[in-house]
Amino acid sequence: DTRVDMRTAMLFHYNLDLAAVHRKIGGNHVAAHRTANPEIILQQVEGLMDQKNYDHLKRILVDGCPNVFNEEASYEQYLEMYKYGNHKSVEQNLEKVMKTMNKEDRKDHVLTFPAFLDEFIYDLMLTAQGFVMLPGKNDRLVLDASFILSLLSRPFNHLINMDDEPEIIFGGAWKKYLTWIYNLRIMYPDLEIYLFDDDVTAAFRQPKYHPNVISGKAYRIGKYLFIPTGLTFGDCSSVPSWEPF
Repeated sequence: DTRVDMRTAMLFHYNLDLAAVHRKIGGNHVAAHRTANPEIILQQVEGLMDQKNYDHLKRILVDGCPNVFNEEASYEQYLEMYKYGNHKSVEQNLEKVMKTMNKEDRKDHVLTFPAFLDEFIYDLMLTAQGFVMLPGKNDRLVLDASFILSLLSRPFNHLINMDDEPEIIFGGAWKKYLTWIYNLRIMYPDLEIYLFDDDVTAAFRQPKYHPNVISGKAYRIGKYLFIPTGLTFGDCSSVPSWEPF
């Protein structure tokens, strides 16, 4: 609640401008460890990937995601999602959901404000949340960015043109990896080969939204308004935005 109070004070200081708050807080919300000097990364990978992929990586590091977003919405569309709220799975598992959101806030993946402020923040767009529980897998909070209530609905995923996003080529990576190991064994038949385990924690949180986009990513849970600053699970632009990494 202390973090919420401080960010609320900052929001009023900047006349309810979320983008200004986002930029001012900085830190992990804008991946400051990368954006301070993206050339360090770019110099290391230049020439190792095709130019189109390199250009997308540079854009993600410098400007953020998605690649193109220039849309507008009506008050009626906002009100429609405001009245609906979230899917029943969220309310039925509210204690688990709030533990997840506390972790998201603590790691600076979201900006958190009192829920009543959503009616006053400029250009705010609400998205319904769902809580997915599958046997043998971790529970996951999902931003249902394709959810349509009526012909009036224009959810976030319907405002993204996938032709503007990076091409997804990861499907062939597993075969290439196995081929590499096979050839490695032929070259070094008597040596022990140590394989790696690619644990990328909070993968979709690594690319960040452009500050001018985050007002279109809001959602309400309980008494709080959450504004994600890192990509969310459920956006059609999240997978291609992670692809260059």
